[in-house]
Amino acid sequence: MRLRFKPYMSLAWDVAAAPMAFIGAMILRYGLGGYEITSHMWLEATLVLVPLSLVVFALLGLHRAVWRYVSMRDLVKILQATAIVVLFSYLVLFAYNRLDTLPRTVPFINYILLVALLAGPRLMLRLRVEADLAPSAWHARRAGRPCRCC
Repeated sequence: MRLRFKPYMSLAWDVAAAPMAFIGAMILRYGLGGYEITSHMWLEATLVLVPLSLVVFALLGLHRAVWRYVSMRDLVKILQATAIVVLFSYLVLFAYNRLDTLPRTVPFINYILLVALLAGPRLMLRLRVEADLAPSAWHARRAGRPCRCC
């Protein structure tokens, strides 16, 4: 039996993107000088985001889709999964510390960044595959000439 690592690498990227999006949202909101104000929130959010995103992304099957063949259905799944992760993570953080030092704009910035981090690489790979299968490349292969995709 052969173990496939690609779905697990995809899931690892998706899970790692959740705290990166949160930290990016905090940096965009406060700037780099705001680290002293919110340094405790980064660790708390990471401890909440990693297990929550692992469960949600695994249950919704984001890791099962082949990145080169991503479709609108996969992008809708990404939008749903990120909405669930952001909503529940902020509910858990609110129950824990009332989010007294967190601006109200951070969840929205976090959602946008997380969608970009999850959908961006998939779409770039899809565009690369589409460019490799463009008619000019197909005709060049048929004619026996080398093309840029080989």
